[in-house]
Amino acid sequence: MQPAGAFDVVLDAAGERMSEVNSLTGYYKAYHQEYGNRAYMMAHAADTSRVFTLKEWIRKYVRKGGKILDIGCGDMHLAKELPEFEWSGMDICNLQSGGRAVEHDLMKSPYPFEAQSFDAAVCSEVLEHVWNPEVVHVEVKRLLKKSGTYIVSTPNHHHLDMLLSRHQEVVYNPDFTHLREHIRFYDLASHENLLKRCGFRVTEYTGADPHFSKSFETARAVLKARFPDMPAPARDELLGAMFPTTSHTIMVAACPV
Repeated sequence: MQPAGAFDVVLDAAGERMSEVNSLTGYYKAYHQEYGNRAYMMAHAADTSRVFTLKEWIRKYVRKGGKILDIGCGDMHLAKELPEFEWSGMDICNLQSGGRAVEHDLMKSPYPFEAQSFDAAVCSEVLEHVWNPEVVHVEVKRLLKKSGTYIVSTPNHHHLDMLLSRHQEVVYNPDFTHLREHIRFYDLASHENLLKRCGFRVTEYTGADPHFSKSFETARAVLKARFPDMPAPARDELLGAMFPTTSHTIMVAACPV
C-alpha cells in the first residue's frame, strides 16, 4: 500500500521540473507541422503487433460498454476499431478525433475528467514524449475505477538492436530528425518501478513490433514460412511474447493498488 500523501510527493517532485514544460508545449504543437498528420495517427500503424495486442488486451480487460480514456489519442484509431466501448480522448493537439477528444497538455493536472470515471486507460507511444511521466500515471490513478486497467506501451530501450549497437541509435544526430521526438527512454524494469511508485501493479507484459528490428528478420521469415496463413501482426505478436524484454516495443498492463 502507498503511504498517505505519497501521490502528492510524486507530483511535487515532478513539479520541480515543470518550468521545462512550457517550452515543450509549443514544440509539440510545432511538431505536427514538421511531421504532418501521420505523426499523430495510429491508423498508419494499424497492421502492427502493438495495435493488434492493444485491441486484444482491451477486449480481455474491459467489459463491453466500458469507459476508456485514450491518452495522447491522436486520431483515436482504437475507438474506431473497438466501437463496443465508450471512448474519451485527450491530446495536446486535437486532430481528427471525431469530437470525442479534448485538447489538453498532459503535463498539466488535473485532467478534465471526473475521478474514478473510467474502466481503463490506454497510453500508447506517448510517455517517451513527455518530461514527467509521473504526472500522467498519477492522473490515471485518480481517473480509474478501483477495478480498472492501465495499458502502456513505449519503445523499449533494451531492444536487441539497441543493445547490439551499444545504444548508438539514440545518440543525437542533427541529420536524423526522428529521434528528436523521444526525450524519455524506458524498459520493463523502469515501467514497473515507476508504476509501482505511482500506485499501480503490473499484471502482464509483452513485447511488440519486431518488424522494426533487424535482429528479428530471420525469425520473422521462419514464422512466415511455417505459418503462411497466420496474419503478420499475429506472428509478430508471438515473437513479442517470446522475447518481451528485447523486442522493439515494451507493453505493460497494470492495475491500481
